[in-house]
Parts: sequence; structure tokens; C-alpha cells
Amino acid sequence: NIVRYEWTFHDSTTFVGPRVTKKYDKPGYYSEMLKVIDDHGNVEYDFTQVLVVYDNQPDRWYGYTTVAYYPTFNVEPGQELIFKGRYFNVNEGEDHWDFGDGSPIEITHSDPNGYHETGYAELHHTYTKRGHYIVTFSRTANDGTPAVTQLSIFVGEPEKEWVHAPVITRQGSSPFKLISGNIMDTARGVQTLRYSLKKPGEISFMLVDMQGRTVHQWEGKNQPAGEHNLSFQHVQCNTGVYELVAVIDNIAYSEKILIK
Repeated sequence: NIVRYEWTFHDSTTFVGPRVTKKYDKPGYYSEMLKVIDDHGNVEYDFTQVLVVYDNQPDRWYGYTTVAYYPTFNVEPGQELIFKGRYFNVNEGEDHWDFGDGSPIEITHSDPNGYHETGYAELHHTYTKRGHYIVTFSRTANDGTPAVTQLSIFVGEPEKEWVHAPVITRQGSSPFKLISGNIMDTARGVQTLRYSLKKPGEISFMLVDMQGRTVHQWEGKNQPAGEHNLSFQHVQCNTGVYELVAVIDNIAYSEKILIK
């Protein structure tokens, strides 16, 4: 069971939770990274590519990148890896390779025209230490439009990372309390729950199913004492009973809610 989702975006902003909304200020081909940790401490990374375009230039060609390496599995320190990368569509710029281990940026000139295998740039690289590395292959057009692709490489056996569930204090001593009832009737379009805080604090929420799995998270923020709304507009889950966990200044409190 996945217990934590961590997003890292191209602009170094981060978010915790399985779903996130992101606004882009400029066109480009972006690589956004998701890290997940399960309840056995196993860690894995994945990337999603986002192409952002100009509204008023529908026929414009945008550069994009692709990169791969071999051997892919059971990589050990001192083992030479073969990397191939390529930039497509736009005849500008140069390839930048960042192997994520502090070594100098390397530059190549892959061929943006066509898809023949000879157009790929090839580099060999060796990691000297055990660990996890993010490889970034990028190229930027003359107008500043970036194209980025990333890889995740474990050298040696990956370390486990444990995410300890917060200790939950039941209602009674809690500064958090639902005041709108504990039923989310999605069939009637109910999108918010109303709650009160007895004291100001940094508060975040987790929606946890009866198997202990976190199915949605709300980013933490400071809130004053008083009444507030919690929006369920983007929550996607099955009907049933859930635990709504409010984490206030690193202490967790919970109430059961029914989603129907």
C-alpha cells in the first residue's frame, strides 16, 4: 500500500499527495517527478512529460527529448552504463547531460531531424558510489523554450524509507471538530465539509480508508481559530466510511466520515 506521494516539479516546487494541480507560465516540454513510498519502506520514482504550448500558435513545432540507458537493472558501483539521448523537431541548441552525481555537465549535439538511430547522442558514465541518481537530459531552443527528460537510476540495492503514520488522538481533546455533520453526499453535489479550530495552527488533512490507506491529502497551511471549509471537489474515491485525519502542528486527530 502506498503511504506517501511526493511530487517535485521543474521549478523546484513540491507537493505531497496523489493528485496535484499545476499552472505553467511558459511553453516547454517538462519532466515532472513523482516519488512513492509503500508501507514496507520500498521507494520508486516515475516521471510524467508535460507539453505546454502557445494558445495562438497551434501549428508551431516544439522540441522534445528522449533518453534511455543500459544495463537497466542491478546496476552496481563501478559499472559502466551506456546512455543515448535525442532532441527532436527544432534545429537549435545543444544537449546538456546532468548525471546527478556532481560530475560536470556534459554536452552533445544529437540530430533533431528524422528518427534514424544514428541521430542519437551516446555517452558512457560510471557511478562510483551506491545511491539513487536522477539523470537530466535537456536542450533549450533559441527563444528559451526548454525540453527536458529525466531518468531514475538506483546504483546498488535501494534503501528503504519508512513513513510512520501519525499517532491519532480521538475526539475529545481535539482542537479540530466537524460542524457540518460527517456525511459527504456526492450524489447531491456536496463539495465541502465545515470544521472549526479551537486554536490557530498549521493544519493539513488526509482521507484514510478502512484499510489504513491514504487516498487523498490536502496541503498544509496556517489557519486562524474559527470555522473553515474543506473542499472535496477533486477527491475521487469509492463510497464508504473513511477516517478524516487532521494534522495540526504535527499532532493528528480524526473523525469518521461517510461518503455516499
